[in-house]
Amino acid sequence: MKKRSEIMAPFLKKEIGRLKKEIRKLKSVADYDHMVHFVLNRRGLESRLLPVVREMRKSKNPTRKNNFYSVKEVACIFIDIDRFKKINDTLGYGDGDKTIILLGKILKNKFRETDLVCRFGGDEFIVMIFNSNKNYTVDKMRNVATVFEKKASRLAPIIKPTISYGVSYLSEGIKGVSNLIKAAGKRMKEHKADKKLG
Repeated sequence: MKKRSEIMAPFLKKEIGRLKKEIRKLKSVADYDHMVHFVLNRRGLESRLLPVVREMRKSKNPTRKNNFYSVKEVACIFIDIDRFKKINDTLGYGDGDKTIILLGKILKNKFRETDLVCRFGGDEFIVMIFNSNKNYTVDKMRNVATVFEKKASRLAPIIKPTISYGVSYLSEGIKGVSNLIKAAGKRMKEHKADKKLG
C-alpha cells in the first residue's frame, strides 16, 4: 500500500507548477503598463535596471552585465508627445489613448529586445539603451519621429502630432540612472521649447 506522501507527491508537483506559472503571470501584469500592455511601467523598468544600478555602484570601470546589459555606455531617451493636451481637448480621450498606444508600438518595434521601453507616465516614454553607440540612438529616434509623425497625422490630421525627445549618456559623466533620466527629461523640454509649439 502506498504511503500518503507518495500519493500526494504528483498532485503537489502539479500544484507547485501551477503556482509558479501564476506568479510569473502576476509579475508580468505588475511590470507592464495597464494601457500599453507591451511596454514596461515604472515598476517594471526599475526592476530590470536593478542589476545595472548595482554594477554601476560596485565599480568605477564597470563591465558587461547579464550578457547584454553593458554599463560602459548607457543611453536614456526621454520622449513626449507634442500637443497631446490639444488631442484630448479637441478629439477626446479615446484618440489621446490611441496616440499613446501608437507611440508605444513604434518604440517597441524600432528598438531591440535588449532595449527597455517604458511608459513613464501620461504621454511620456523612456527608452534605456545598453551596449550601443550614439549613432544607433540618434538614427533610431529620427526614424521613430518620422514614422510617428506620418501615422499620427492620420489619427489627428488637424493637429498633426509630433514628438520631442532628449538623450543623455553615461559617458558624459552623468552618475546614476535617476540622473540620466533627469538629464534626458531636461533635454526633451529644451527640444520642445526650441520648436515653439502653438
